[in-house]
Amino acid sequence: MLTSVGSNGQVFLWDSVTGEKLRSMKDHNLTLVVWAVAFSPDGRKLTSCSGVDTRTYRQPR
Repeated sequence: MLTSVGSNGQVFLWDSVTGEKLRSMKDHNLTLVVWAVAFSPDGRKLTSCSGVDTRTYRQPR
């Protein structure tokens, strides 16, 4: 699984084998840039950070 971010506060999850977009998350303010994303070591959580807030997604798959 891979992640990418948009300049409009969105975080995307992708299947690394097929290239299929699995999920789009729009929890950040849509006017902010998401600066960082990271999976937990067990892959069960994904955390994203913008300039003003942090979001954690449980079981992002």
